[in-house]
Amino acid sequence: GDELQTLIKRCNHRNAPRWSTIIREGSIGSIFYVLLKGSVRVTSSSGLDIVLGEGVSFGEGALVTMVRREATVTAIEPCHLVQLTSKACEGLSVELHELKAHICSQILMKVSRRAKRLNNLLFAHPCAVP
Repeated sequence: GDELQTLIKRCNHRNAPRWSTIIREGSIGSIFYVLLKGSVRVTSSSGLDIVLGEGVSFGEGALVTMVRREATVTAIEPCHLVQLTSKACEGLSVELHELKAHICSQILMKVSRRAKRLNNLLFAHPCAVP
């Protein structure tokens, strides 16, 4: 209800240029991300090396507690992200940190799907500028 709307309003949008670092392994994090457009490469000192695309989320551990990032996330093309800070979840009646993270994740995924549908509708319209 109202808390969900409040949380959505607390989200910020961010554009990340190609080759920019979104998260750096070992840094302290406080932001959770949902990738709305573009793709990212996730690498770590433990050997992780994967490419992720639209609709994925990462950094959810930051909503639970201030944690060191376990991987580096780099934009491999221009990206549009929604970001939510742990501070934005403060003051909501949900008390358990794990539940907060779950709810935030679900809300952001819904926002991601809605934004993608809206984007598809806008650019499918005959008057849309390519």
